[in-house]
Amino acid sequence: MTFRLPAPLSAQLVRVSTERKLRRQEPFTQLDIVVEALTAWLRNCG
Repeated sequence: MTFRLPAPLSAQLVRVSTERKLRRQEPFTQLDIVVEALTAWLRNCG
């Protein structure tokens, strides 16, 4: 699947991902961050 994010959200994701990678704090890949966030959101909606 491919998704388009609004530019401000995409920029924030890149920034957070980079900061977490520098601190070696997982999750730090953009994909892992999005998966964790979406999983939590779906759990709360279900």
